[in-house]
Amino acid sequence: MENNYQSVENYTKPKKRISLKIAIAISLLSFMFGAGSVIAVIMFAGNSVDANQLSVMQAMSLTKGRFVGSYDWDVVTDKTLSQMVNTLDDRWSYYLTEEEYQRKLEMDANEFVGIGVSISVTEHDAIYVMEVTKDGPAYKAGIRANEAIIAVEDIFITEETWQEAIGAIAGDAGTTISLLVQNKEKQFRWVDVTRAIIHPQLVTYRTVTDEIGLIRIESFIDDTGEAFVEAVNKLENKGVTSIIFDVRNNPGGYVKEVIHMLDHIVPQGKLFYSEDIDGEVIEYYSDQNYVDLSYAVLVNENSYSAAEFLAGQLQEMNCAVVIGESTIGKGYAQQVFPLPNGGAIGISTSEYYTGSGRSLADVGVTPDEFVALTQEQNIALMSGQLEDFDDKQLQKAIEYLKQ
Repeated sequence: MENNYQSVENYTKPKKRISLKIAIAISLLSFMFGAGSVIAVIMFAGNSVDANQLSVMQAMSLTKGRFVGSYDWDVVTDKTLSQMVNTLDDRWSYYLTEEEYQRKLEMDANEFVGIGVSISVTEHDAIYVMEVTKDGPAYKAGIRANEAIIAVEDIFITEETWQEAIGAIAGDAGTTISLLVQNKEKQFRWVDVTRAIIHPQLVTYRTVTDEIGLIRIESFIDDTGEAFVEAVNKLENKGVTSIIFDVRNNPGGYVKEVIHMLDHIVPQGKLFYSEDIDGEVIEYYSDQNYVDLSYAVLVNENSYSAAEFLAGQLQEMNCAVVIGESTIGKGYAQQVFPLPNGGAIGISTSEYYTGSGRSLADVGVTPDEFVALTQEQNIALMSGQLEDFDDKQLQKAIEYLKQ
């Protein structure tokens, strides 16, 4: 999950106690680089820079000022910062280049220009399509989940070019990009896709029986909580007595959104707390007002962060049965800090726990009913083409809620 402290401070619906130290003061007293010498005194939140930090700054200054060969300083900077974060050995911390950070901001605002696919790069020989936005540009062009993009225009994917290729997919709305796509039968075809402004639907809902509703949550970015509350209320008004929450293949999102959701559907109690490096604790509580229905949650190994936390807390409070596969196991919250070069660094700044003090780190949520999908069913699920009667996890939830 990401901790947006501005959002946390402004979010007041759940009862909570917050003790948050505000100590981010940067004072540059003196800064001068020389040919092989550094004179610098910098204060960050009251802590003076140590020899290692000064060494990094001096090395970068010497490289820029003394190295005789040709190089791209932006690339040097990006790789230096990326490697620094990688050496933390924390899978959840990351560095974003300026372009990547702008894409993140667009996605967090739930509006971005693109072709409407979620991708993965593993072997650096292709860009693998993990999920396709229904009715988005790629979907309309015939691209489906589990296909691979082999080339973007004249850029064929290799270990050296895959980042350039991903960057080339981005562009202005209304422009067209040509992609060489390989399907699961290893057949190739060129596909022209017209980029468009995409507004992903955060929450969708419907009834699966007269008495059981289904709410699909795509992520936990801004406004997801309010959309969730609206969906629960509308299904309740339709007369359902049970609701299934589907957070499979959900990348997670903001703490404040999952708290908003839980507060609407669970009785009064402690929902969440986190602790940072200074021992400062943030806690959230639900109030006594809630929608008292029967619930089930569908999860899989791609249920991340806020998604698995929703399932875990509902399970812990005996408010829902969890069905599917064990979740990813994330227990650290990140803060994203913009950097002067236009990029950003996202680092784990606190550990978080369920209301009872359980960490999900490296453990995840173990379902009450373990039900796995086949590879073909998972592909269909990610592309939005899995029929209800073929969805064994959904059918198990319906069976349970009918009891």
